[in-house]
Amino acid sequence: MFNQKRGLSTVVTTLIIILLVLVAIGIIWIVVKSVIETGSKSVDYAVKCLNVDVRATSVACDTSASAICNVTVSRKAGGDAISGIKMVFYNSSGISGAMNTIVGNINTVETKTIYSVNSNMGTPKKVDVSAYFNDDAGNPQVCTPNSFSW
Repeated sequence: MFNQKRGLSTVVTTLIIILLVLVAIGIIWIVVKSVIETGSKSVDYAVKCLNVDVRATSVACDTSASAICNVTVSRKAGGDAISGIKMVFYNSSGISGAMNTIVGNINTVETKTIYSVNSNMGTPKKVDVSAYFNDDAGNPQVCTPNSFSW
């Protein structure tokens, strides 16, 4: 009468262990999937940047009018549509002015002159031009700049 205690059967114990293993695998998969997706997005933008070549081909600055410059940029063939370009001017000492953002795509094999760009310095001697793509959150993913000196 006192010895009627019943334990879990082997089948029930095995099912509980299998269930716990499946839950653990699910939790680990969610974490791993998040890490993989984050890494793949940054690789995606790096590949996009490799296929896009946007550079300045000529710059004309009017130093008497607060260093307003007209910049001609050209884009070579290949790559996706870009969200725009970013330009940073430098003086002869290597000091940079503020970054200018020009929104809009430049089509492949197109040359475009951008008028009235403020270099934010008296006598600029170099400009870095970078294409950029907007990510899903609308943040710019800037490519490596191409320099043009004059």
